[in-house]
Amino acid sequence: MTEMTLDDEAWEALPLQTGPNLATPWARFWARALDITLVVVIASIPFWFLLAFTSPALYDALLNGGKATDIILQVILLPFALLLDAVIIRIFGTTLGKAIVGARLRSIDGERLGLRTLLRRTLGLYVKGYGLGLPLISLITFIRSFWAVRDGGIASWDRDNATRVFAYKPNIFRTTACAILFIVVASLLTLLAM
Repeated sequence: MTEMTLDDEAWEALPLQTGPNLATPWARFWARALDITLVVVIASIPFWFLLAFTSPALYDALLNGGKATDIILQVILLPFALLLDAVIIRIFGTTLGKAIVGARLRSIDGERLGLRTLLRRTLGLYVKGYGLGLPLISLITFIRSFWAVRDGGIASWDRDNATRVFAYKPNIFRTTACAILFIVVASLLTLLAM
């Protein structure tokens, strides 16, 4: 059996209901993990260049600061990465992670989202999903959000903005492929950081 790929017009023509067409929590989790990892790397590039030229001493201190510094940098870079993620969705209609798992972020009517809606949703995701990037708080918010979606509910940032993460022909192989790609990318980044 061959797998069908859809262009934007075909996606728009799909019937969108609230139940069976929503992406699964695991598909959303792995897609988000891959996407945020990639956009944090992209968002950090201008940060490091700017810091190297404006404050070489601070650049050196942060580069050699250890685990606590890494956490602080992640908290600082997360909002910029999430903004970049919203812009990527606006331009391309999806992200790499969502494309791999076969999901698209849309309005509840199936329409592509405008930048204003994406930014409002991103703010909700940052506060209610990522817990402002603060380690202990984010663990709690991740678990609560996962349970809400797992139990058939809607993530609060999607509910508040009338958006949904819809899936087309989701399957365990697509989700597994995304999880494996995330693990490979995260492992390579860890090795590069050593």
